[in-house]
Amino acid sequence: MAQKSGTHRVTATLSEEDYERFSYLAKKRDISVSDLIRDSVTFMLRFEAGDYNLGTLEVQRLNQLIDLMQAQSRNLRSLESVVVSGFDSLLGLTRGDNYLMEE
Repeated sequence: MAQKSGTHRVTATLSEEDYERFSYLAKKRDISVSDLIRDSVTFMLRFEAGDYNLGTLEVQRLNQLIDLMQAQSRNLRSLESVVVSGFDSLLGLTRGDNYLMEE
């Protein structure tokens, strides 16, 4: 049996249960068990490398967390401006250059 160039034959041992799962999925996708195993290995290698598409729920949760972080940043900037302006007002009062203190 000739192999495609650039490919290697690998022998793997599967439990009966795993083999049945692979057989079922292969029939469902109308491909051979070898092609399904090849696709599975490729998927796992990409997954380990972080090269995969996020599922819908993961994307929604990630977007939610990003929105919350942006809201926290806006709140922190608002709080900073309130504190800075409050201390500026207090410093202005202690210097005595307030129009309310004039006679």
